[in-house]
Amino acid sequence: MQLVRAYNKVFTSQEIISIPNISAKPSQYILQRKRKRTFDFFLSSILLVFLTFTLFPTIGILIKFDSQGPVFFRQKRKGRNNRSFVCFKFRTMVLEENLEDNNARITKIGRVLRKYHLDELPQLLNVLKGEMSIVGPRPHMVSESKTFSNQNPHYIQRYLAKPGITGLAQVSGFFGYVDSLEHLMRRINYDLEYIETATFGLDLKIVYKTIVMHLPKLSR
Repeated sequence: MQLVRAYNKVFTSQEIISIPNISAKPSQYILQRKRKRTFDFFLSSILLVFLTFTLFPTIGILIKFDSQGPVFFRQKRKGRNNRSFVCFKFRTMVLEENLEDNNARITKIGRVLRKYHLDELPQLLNVLKGEMSIVGPRPHMVSESKTFSNQNPHYIQRYLAKPGITGLAQVSGFFGYVDSLEHLMRRINYDLEYIETATFGLDLKIVYKTIVMHLPKLSR
């Protein structure tokens, strides 16, 4: 299939263990990608317009008052086809890098933003640019991606899809830092399950579950 040949140009034969069955019906796959991109574009546009005039200014002011440094944090992550992109987040740490413990670098407002996952909201810009999707495997740092791919050869298959702000792994309880090998394996399994079974309906279900998971926390 053309899609498999295209991915062979990106990944080596050693890295491809078992390509998800996305090339069985290329026309349906292309239609699904177009539908997904349309959904991503309109939802990210609407949310960015709303948040720019409501929540974003408030978070920006709190970050500036809490510690010195920029409001936004930019970091390279790995996306579809193993391509690097600059991922946007709200800054949650002080700029001082000589502290051995990263937890000691987290600011007061940063802890709140992380607790409610509000630091991820600027990634709507990445979605609007087409670098990410609303739903998909979460992107990891470049250094983490190398480590994880060495620990599990199936990890590289996550690059067959755009990374997402939320995903099947996250609504299944696997989010935040990967703190164990079991966490990594379970997370990869959910990511690959999503890639193999992804539909527009599944995306809507994951978005709904994400809202249900986090809305009660914000209302407390």
